[in-house]
Amino acid sequence: MFIRRFGPAILFSTECFESFNHVFWLTAIHSNRQAPSQDTCQVFAEQDVVKHIVSSGFWHDPKTHKLHKAGSDISAYMETHPDQRHLIGLPTINHKEIGKF
Repeated sequence: MFIRRFGPAILFSTECFESFNHVFWLTAIHSNRQAPSQDTCQVFAEQDVVKHIVSSGFWHDPKTHKLHKAGSDISAYMETHPDQRHLIGLPTINHKEIGKF
């Protein structure tokens, strides 16, 4: 009765999932059509690596056998540009003053 009266619950909404189909379509369009699933996985893996590096993650250099981290300039840039954080799926940082709303 609830769904008939008010529609589906927000959690069951498919709009966000349907809009994500556009991302899949773009990765499939730019593939060589030999292995579209593999090409799509490769694109998402590359995007995940960028997100990891930009969010101050470490990575291993196989040549030097050392861990590396992005420089402080990248971290500072991401802190001052919340729109860029949003584009790669990182939460925005809200620095609120104590006692302020």
